[in-house]
Amino acid sequence: EMADYPLGMDDRGKHGGRVRLLTDRDGDGRYDHSTIFLDGLSFPAGIMAWRGGVLVASAPIVLFAKDTDGDGRADVRRTLFEGFFEGNHQLRINGLNWGLDNRVHGASGAVTIGYGGANNIRSGISGKSVMIRSGDFRFDPDTGWIEPTSGPSQYGRVRDDWGNWFGVHNSHPLWHYVLPARYLCRNPDVTYSDSRRQVRTPRNPRIFANKPPQKRFHSFEQSGRFTSACGLSIYRDTILFGRSGVTHAFTCEPFHNVIQRSVIREDGVSFSGERADDGERDFLRRPIGGAARFLPAPARTVHCGLPTCTAT
Repeated sequence: EMADYPLGMDDRGKHGGRVRLLTDRDGDGRYDHSTIFLDGLSFPAGIMAWRGGVLVASAPIVLFAKDTDGDGRADVRRTLFEGFFEGNHQLRINGLNWGLDNRVHGASGAVTIGYGGANNIRSGISGKSVMIRSGDFRFDPDTGWIEPTSGPSQYGRVRDDWGNWFGVHNSHPLWHYVLPARYLCRNPDVTYSDSRRQVRTPRNPRIFANKPPQKRFHSFEQSGRFTSACGLSIYRDTILFGRSGVTHAFTCEPFHNVIQRSVIREDGVSFSGERADDGERDFLRRPIGGAARFLPAPARTVHCGLPTCTAT
């Protein structure tokens, strides 16, 4: 929770981000109790369960927190990595996800290659420093090892069943990172234009919100189209949709209160995709100014096989 967004708790940058623990006390399958598990964080934008606690992306650090006495509040708090860029609150490290390589992967939040400058990351375990620049990253929380990966993704870095990684950026609802950075870095003399492929075309596809397209005074081509793509998820179950050689992806668009579904197909060494045939409405949408507003939170799949997202 970013209770400190955007100016801090005192309008001067005081940290007020927190992690809330939700529990189901009566076993009916619905959360009925919450506890502030961890607070005093700086704009936390990513969380992942690990070793009986949680890993939290809270630039400039990634930390581990755990409750060891059973009171629902973290009494262990340890910094694993530090040095991540602290610029725009919406462009910080996020999207921690477990990879098939037994590493934790994260998105840098960068909008372009070169954003954020050096990003010289120091491990709190090994003491070593690694330059990841504006790329995404992966790390081993046990040893403190970290390295850059292909990217960047602005908010959310997710994979399919086969370890293919995808990301987003504002008007780009679905990127595929074709060439992993660990292969590209083997030969420093090799130059390449981009390791990403635009899965959805055009670059800012149309969305179907529950309101008329916004009037714009610049970038007129973006009216009624993606402008805040984030919270990407690859749907890996079959309850909602059959697989039949395709993959389904959800991309959140909080400015228009929309979640759009894409259908992805293999295309050579990468993928191509298109908006699902949902007619003149997207998979999920809500009236602007209604009782709830969609936030750029990951649309993940829970144990029942259904996607879940966050709204407030």
